Amino acid sequence: MNFSGHAVPSNCYALYSGEERSRINPPSRRVIPMRGRWLAGLAVLFLVSGFSTAEESVYKKGLRSTVWIVQPVGNNRLRTGSGSLIDVSQKLVLTNYHVVGDEDKAIVFLPIIDKKGTLVPERSKYLELLQAGAATNAMEGKVIAREKSKDLALIQLQIKSLPPGTPAVKVAKDTPSPGDKVHSIGSPGVSGALFNYTDGSVKSVYQKSWRAMRMPNDPMPLELSARVIETSSSTNKGDSGGPLFNDKCELVGVTQGALAGDADIRPISYFIDVSEVRSMLDSLVKQKKIRPVKAAVVVAAADPPAGDKPMPMTTASTQPANDAAKKEEQAATKLEFARDLEKGGKLDKALERYRDIVKQFPETKAAAEAKKLLEKHEKP
Repeated sequence: MNFSGHAVPSNCYALYSGEERSRINPPSRRVIPMRGRWLAGLAVLFLVSGFSTAEESVYKKGLRSTVWIVQPVGNNRLRTGSGSLIDVSQKLVLTNYHVVGDEDKAIVFLPIIDKKGTLVPERSKYLELLQAGAATNAMEGKVIAREKSKDLALIQLQIKSLPPGTPAVKVAKDTPSPGDKVHSIGSPGVSGALFNYTDGSVKSVYQKSWRAMRMPNDPMPLELSARVIETSSSTNKGDSGGPLFNDKCELVGVTQGALAGDADIRPISYFIDVSEVRSMLDSLVKQKKIRPVKAAVVVAAADPPAGDKPMPMTTASTQPANDAAKKEEQAATKLEFARDLEKGGKLDKALERYRDIVKQFPETKAAAEAKKLLEKHEKP
């Protein structure tokens, strides 16, 4: 296959790592980017025991500048991705275009750090807090800039000030070189944990043009052209928009996607290079939409102004698990997957999935919708 002038082996497919609320196993002979789809088999788990001192330092420093981005898209479905806080005073979060799409708003989560300074990684706890209206680490964000061809977007948090001690990651001045060690943080849908760590090394940095599809047979694929960093590390759906750090914990790239294939082909991960990030930020400064981004500014530990309600980074309490809410989420995920099968021309498999939803989750909204779709397609 050849896409935008780049030859792709017939047993490979390109992916981009955005929202992850439905499960999809792409065919092995398609170019399919990962906006909102789970990919089995590419999980990279963050294992604390495997850290060296340097890696642990980069992770601990970078973690507090990394965010989880959520967009409700109706029918109890969520579109999710990752991002980086790059300016505290302006409250700017960097992510991918395909994470936010053309929507103007998103919910941005800071990591929950308990009183002992330990990350609370369980995705379910963040969702429970959100559903209960008790997610004090979540903020509303407004998308203020998009660079579609570079797959970049900028979100401004709609809050007067960030929690005391919140740092912004420093945007590196220089592009990394082949052989450089790199570190990434993201929240892959294949994992039950958020803010997972992955390490690797730079294989190459080059200009790339490619076509990125949201799903099989996508009628409106993204046409991308950007300088990219190719690494030996893995990325998963949900990692999109997250930071790629150098050993100094400077942001050198933004997670974009991967090229994967058959078992005998090692996956290749792509990150949008920091030069593209700086170009977008410089353009926004010239347009007077933002001020120059400051490096690694940390909010002073002082009392917030009267009337301000910053979202704290620490919490010692969570809401009890809500079984009904969990079933709604599971059913909604399965329904989205079934709809994607239908859109991809696999109606028989979609109908089978609809029946399973009705049988397994009879009291959910997704089951009611699945019944309607079954009635629509099974009418004589």
